[in-house]
Amino acid sequence: MCDAARLADAFEAFHQTSLQLKEAYRKLETRVAVLTEELDGKTQALEQTLLEKHAAQTYLKRILENLSTGVLILDLEGRVVLANAEAEKLAGGPLPGLKADQWIAALGVAALCEPPRSALEPLLNGLHDQTVLLPADGGRSIHIDATVLRSQAVGRLGGILLLQDVTRIRQLEQRAERKSRLSAMGEMSAHVAHEIRNPLGSIELFASILRRELAQEPERRDLAERILTGVRSLNHMVGNLLHYTRPVRPSCRPVSVRGVLQESVQFAEQALQQKGIRCSGHHEGDDVATLSDAELLKQVFMNLMLNAAQAMSDGGELKVSSAVGDGEVAYHFADTGKGISREALPRIFTPFYSGREKGTGLGLAIVQNIVDTLGGRIDVQSRENTGSIFTVILPLEVPPADARCAATVQRGRY
Repeated sequence: MCDAARLADAFEAFHQTSLQLKEAYRKLETRVAVLTEELDGKTQALEQTLLEKHAAQTYLKRILENLSTGVLILDLEGRVVLANAEAEKLAGGPLPGLKADQWIAALGVAALCEPPRSALEPLLNGLHDQTVLLPADGGRSIHIDATVLRSQAVGRLGGILLLQDVTRIRQLEQRAERKSRLSAMGEMSAHVAHEIRNPLGSIELFASILRRELAQEPERRDLAERILTGVRSLNHMVGNLLHYTRPVRPSCRPVSVRGVLQESVQFAEQALQQKGIRCSGHHEGDDVATLSDAELLKQVFMNLMLNAAQAMSDGGELKVSSAVGDGEVAYHFADTGKGISREALPRIFTPFYSGREKGTGLGLAIVQNIVDTLGGRIDVQSRENTGSIFTVILPLEVPPADARCAATVQRGRY
């Protein structure tokens, strides 16, 4: 074969190879385009998944932050991984990153946690279904639910604590229990008081006659005088008991929120000054009219102020204030007295319970009875050697269907 023929064959082979390469390149371009399109689709799907995941995380985070229940998430070592705002509010500060001993101290639950506290499951078992009082506020009850977080694939992941503020629920339970107990006690006490008063009258009469006849014998006359003093003391106690058991029938009329408090302070001012107690007042917002019984309110306020004075035997300060809002008026009485112990706090409204040697234990019980009758509630916060705050919360208007108050009024400004 001549050189020309071989050259022609070579060109033909080159041409065929070029065509094959061109076809292969076209197919490669097509494949690249398909892969690029698939990659774009997967990238968009991934971006959408990430957006949805971020949205879900944000949504769950907002739910967590807006829960009224405190939530703590722990790792396997008991360290706080996540805590919502309510949990940090109950603990009094930030929680994420705290070790077991640290958040246990912050929540005041050390008595429930036996060492070693690094063992997660026993720690959570000890805390589960427990109710504690916050160390910063002796009147606030927190219920704890604790459980171990598990996964079928991994096993234990950590733990979760739910902190529920049950203070209001406990107060309502205590109030219902107290009402039930006092209702039965009231019926019995009224009967006993009437039975006691009759012989007391006879004793007082005979002792008076005896005192008169012993006018010339001072020593014996003094004994008769002591009998009379004891009878009068018993009679006063019986009178208080009858007052407590007697149904309260309020006569409701428009009452100035600020005015009724100022009048009460004026009445108590002399007794407070004699004990070296400074009294200051503060009133938030405009004065309005509330539908209530002014005389019963004064009785409540006087009892609370005199009770505060008795807690400040060495002098101190009594801050009296009122605030109106959300259809209610709140009266606050804050003293710097000796305070009330945690043990005594649940019992202070119980009849005949008194922290003073010569107290009858009926003052706060009568206050509670009047406030309940007026459709309100009374709360107390107290710490020993710091002082107490009594808060009386009353509705600005009693519902017309309520038979306790016959009058109705349109709320107005003074």
